[in-house]
Amino acid sequence: MSFLSNDYGVFLLVVFGLFWALRSVRSMRMVVLMVASWFFYSMWKDDGVLVGWKYLGLILGSTLLDYWVGGRIATLDASDPRQQKRRKLLLTLSLVGNLGLLGVFKYYNFFRGEIEALFGTHLPAFELLLPVGISFYTFQTLSYTIDIYRGQLKPAKNLYEFGLFVAFFPQKSSSRGRSCVRPTSCRNSIGRRRCRATSCI
Repeated sequence: MSFLSNDYGVFLLVVFGLFWALRSVRSMRMVVLMVASWFFYSMWKDDGVLVGWKYLGLILGSTLLDYWVGGRIATLDASDPRQQKRRKLLLTLSLVGNLGLLGVFKYYNFFRGEIEALFGTHLPAFELLLPVGISFYTFQTLSYTIDIYRGQLKPAKNLYEFGLFVAFFPQKSSSRGRSCVRPTSCRNSIGRRRCRATSCI
């Protein structure tokens, strides 16, 4: 969805109208922003063809994975050796799941050629598009889990709060060339009664 298109203007008006209409129900405002952000992400095109919806599962998967992992880590006692071991396993699950997915989309075809040339073997070729914002939201969800593991952050109160932190469309539209948003800065703003888009970009 082009930021200069009429579609984007209509999208912003609809989202703003719903956000304003629900001003007395903070939880529903967050749900509206989260769903709108998923819709925005699903609308990106490649050579004029709408393909974003095919990759929506990636951002949803990262969101669910780290929401669950972060919540589980927070329930375990770091001072207990057995529970600390489980904490490390959970953190490893997040790292492998997120970085593995990122590696497949960014580097599979490159390394496939190198491996074939080095070992004289044949690996299947996949026509993989690099999903918009995948590096951004991958490291953003990872930073959330790592901060919880280090004891620097409490887990999100609910899934829609964390889902909004990951997918918030103003930060996605400005993420090119920028580092990921720290969970402590953005989630604190989302949790306030008045959610300011500018605090998360």
